[in-house]
Amino acid sequence: MKIKFFIIALLIATNVACNGIPETQNNVGAAEVVQNQTPEVLDEKADYGLSSISRKKNYDIISKLYNEAMEKNSKLNQVNEKILKMYNYENDSLKPYSKYTATNERYWLSVKQLIRNIHDSILRESTEETFELLERNYQSKMATYEQKLETINEKSISLKDQLLLMKLFITAPMMKNYQVNELPPIKALENIIQEYDSLINESEEIIHPKK
Repeated sequence: MKIKFFIIALLIATNVACNGIPETQNNVGAAEVVQNQTPEVLDEKADYGLSSISRKKNYDIISKLYNEAMEKNSKLNQVNEKILKMYNYENDSLKPYSKYTATNERYWLSVKQLIRNIHDSILRESTEETFELLERNYQSKMATYEQKLETINEKSISLKDQLLLMKLFITAPMMKNYQVNELPPIKALENIIQEYDSLINESEEIIHPKK
């Protein structure tokens, strides 16, 4: 539901940005970084890493646009930095838990291996029952932790989706400006068609000369 509201809000911001924003209006979203100008990374008058050579490569144009947007929008840059730091915070915070669970998993594995080496079948079975109960108690105690981990994983996925949405909807009006401002004149295409028609007619006269 939050993602749906986020998309709607960004669509509104994108639509407004593409139609023009008064300079006196205080905006911190996509509209602020656009200002109806062609993005610098797509400016044909300057080389910003999109030369003919780089165009042949599969470069990430959205990342280039998004980086430009962050340079011009401090709020966007701050949010992006917080998201990246959140990933590091999660990794650092989960290290003790990961180590704890890994240590326990190795322990239970070793327990099962040792129990299988007990020759007396009755003793082996009774010992196995005892340690199965201990393991179940451990797993029961860790159930709450597992639920928290599942929630963290869901939140992480949701935040990653939000970051992708930011990149898409922040760069959409920037690309729209490029499409509007840098649209080549159609006259050049019409001239090519005229030249082709002229040459085709000339070749026809040679192939089928008038008698």
